[in-house]
Amino acid sequence: MHHRLWPLTLVLGLGCSSGSTTDPGVGPTGLVVGATCTKDAQCTYKCDNNTCTKACKSDLDCPGGTVCITSDSGKCAMVCVDNTSCAGIGGSTAGSAAYVCRAETKLDGTGKANVCREP
Repeated sequence: MHHRLWPLTLVLGLGCSSGSTTDPGVGPTGLVVGATCTKDAQCTYKCDNNTCTKACKSDLDCPGGTVCITSDSGKCAMVCVDNTSCAGIGGSTAGSAAYVCRAETKLDGTGKANVCREP
């Protein structure tokens, strides 16, 4: 009788997350959050300040590796540890106005998070 549950357990296990904290749509080439853009059509959701982003009401609306901050009445921003974590976001490079890692207020009122933001 237990052998019939094995395939179900395997199928359910395959649906589990790989443990990655960042969505593939996030980062310097991320069309959800992070890629360089000049118009909304270049992003999955919208282009804001030459960077792809997504409107949100809470962190649950944002892809992995991002949080919902208060800017623009709620937008997803990439979480960072330091300025090097933001390299390439919005097309920034070491020689241009590179994005910086700074604390921003989260829209849900749970405090602040370090995110990549334009200087």
